[in-house]
Amino acid sequence: GGTDGIGRAIARHAAHLGANVTVIGRQFRDADVPRMQFVPADLSLLSTAAALGDSLPSDADVYLFTNAISPPRDLVRTDEAIELHAAVSLLSRLALLSALLPRIHKVFCVLCDV
Repeated sequence: GGTDGIGRAIARHAAHLGANVTVIGRQFRDADVPRMQFVPADLSLLSTAAALGDSLPSDADVYLFTNAISPPRDLVRTDEAIELHAAVSLLSRLALLSALLPRIHKVFCVLCDV
């Protein structure tokens, strides 16, 4: 969720402060920012989100989930037959965390919707 909005602002600021930042999403506009890397992923697909959770390193200091989209006017379903807004803004976080949590040892969780 670091490709736009508050997630992008937080990612850019953290990199500016010296953190190594990995941004996951569909588009990346910050290739010029040192200490930022990009992992392309379509978080509307829960299978992709779960696989991504399996592949994330388990030793990061912070995981910040700010992925969200504005609800479309009309009903839009993903290729997995899930409503698009729910898939990206809610269920992808659950899929990522379900795969990641069993592998990490320290957890502090704040749920925020942006």
